Amino acid sequence: MVLGIVFALFIMAFVLVFGTNVVTNIFSIGSQAQVQKAIKNLEKETEDLYYMARGSDTFYKMNIPESYRVCFVNVSDPSKQLYPNPANTWNPGFATLYVINQSKYNVWYYTRDNEKGEGYKIPHLSVPRSFCATRNTKLYLVNEGMVKIIIKD
Repeated sequence: MVLGIVFALFIMAFVLVFGTNVVTNIFSIGSQAQVQKAIKNLEKETEDLYYMARGSDTFYKMNIPESYRVCFVNVSDPSKQLYPNPANTWNPGFATLYVINQSKYNVWYYTRDNEKGEGYKIPHLSVPRSFCATRNTKLYLVNEGMVKIIIKD
């Protein structure tokens, strides 16, 4: 009887120690999927707006997890850009700048804990000044030949 209880406690501890990592990874994958879905939705919104008349505009709300930042990069000048709200400031590391310059990504997303992120290229999107968006950030898109995106406070 005692041996059975000790064995059960051992198995429970084993599941807790190794199972926590698996559950955490599952939630992390879910968060990343939510960010990628938001970027795909923005790409569709940009594509639709691109084929409308010049001057057409719309708002887009970033629906991403709290821990993520989605940054929109001016490909011709991806250098540091400061904003009054530090969450909107674009301040990439040298490795990130190198990857963006080589790949011509205009979107870069990462978690607050880890600047190593992933890039994405949205066709027809023009970013006049690089910035980052966080959870529920409102973006303004306007067709000026290319679809210009700016942060809306």
